Amino acid sequence: MNQRHTLGGLALAALVVSAIGCQLGTGGTQCTQPSDCGKSECITYTCAAGTCGETPKSAGTKVMQQTPGDCNVNQCDGAGNVEVVADDLDLPDDANDCTDDDCPHAAGEAVCP
Repeated sequence: MNQRHTLGGLALAALVVSAIGCQLGTGGTQCTQPSDCGKSECITYTCAAGTCGETPKSAGTKVMQQTPGDCNVNQCDGAGNVEVVADDLDLPDDANDCTDDDCPHAAGEAVCP
């Protein structure tokens, strides 16, 4: 009977240590869903068995926040960060048919006499 009581006590001690570890955050970031893990557009978050996981998105993946007409594109760098890269197709438009809308000249160049 003493042997059974000792094994039960060890199991209880392991459970208490495990619970304390979770409360102290020693087991990693705790979660119930992926949105608990972070907010970066360049990282795919997972929540498995109550622990967060992160996977960087591929380099060149466009993010939602863009500034139209600034000659740039905001995209992922492959390491979980957002980077700004020149984009000659993201042209400014001054709504003037007498100018060329071109990068990097935001005001355009005169083409009408």
